[in-house]
Amino acid sequence: MNNKLEKNDICFSFDDGLRCQFDIAYPILKKYNLTAFFFIPTISINGGIEKLEVYRHFRFSKFKDIDIFYNEFFDILKNSYISEKVDFQNKISKFAPDKYLAEYPFYTKNDKIFRYTRDYILEEENYDKVMSMLMEKYDYDIEENAHNLCIDKDCVRTLYKDNNIIGLHTHTHPTNMSKFDYNIQYEEYSTNKNILEDIIQNKVKTVSYPCNSYNEDTLNIMKKLNISLGFRANMAEGYDNILELPREDHANILGGM
Repeated sequence: MNNKLEKNDICFSFDDGLRCQFDIAYPILKKYNLTAFFFIPTISINGGIEKLEVYRHFRFSKFKDIDIFYNEFFDILKNSYISEKVDFQNKISKFAPDKYLAEYPFYTKNDKIFRYTRDYILEEENYDKVMSMLMEKYDYDIEENAHNLCIDKDCVRTLYKDNNIIGLHTHTHPTNMSKFDYNIQYEEYSTNKNILEDIIQNKVKTVSYPCNSYNEDTLNIMKKLNISLGFRANMAEGYDNILELPREDHANILGGM
């Protein structure tokens, strides 16, 4: 009440609009008469390729261990023209993994090096090129796999019909949204909102920020889009804005069990 959660209140939230969430988590929620927030990117729903999930599927379907993937990824990067183009060796030598993503204790050193390289050294265009080289090596068919990974319009309608809350998660699901200017961010979130509202035939009022990447522009956009509730992706203190509610990552919860 009064826009506040009580001490014992708990809510479930699912990011990314994954088909497995609909196939596995949703039936369990329904069995126990529970509902949840589902924060859904819309590029796949609109017929495009949700690259973040395709890349994730490639990693876990083609490599027995994530560190094997990292080794191959960096081998291809270092031996390609892209390494010199982005000054990779110089930039990565100055990177301090112990200080990066410190609020997420489940990330390994290699996880941090990879994520920093992806988001701050390569950025989207060059990252896509390296991933394309690697997927070609492993004969991975993007088109064949892409549309089996994410929920479709019928799934969204079913979730909404059963009183789950549908929320924003950007249109194309970038991993570093805060680097974009106001106009690009507005386009991402307004497109996301328009598509979801067209599907559920009602207003979307909630959001979660992909990879916890957002800034003041993002918050101002949420106000302009009449978003009334937003979620961060960690439990960091010092946030009292209703658009920046903390969330505990499932990896931390499982790690403590």
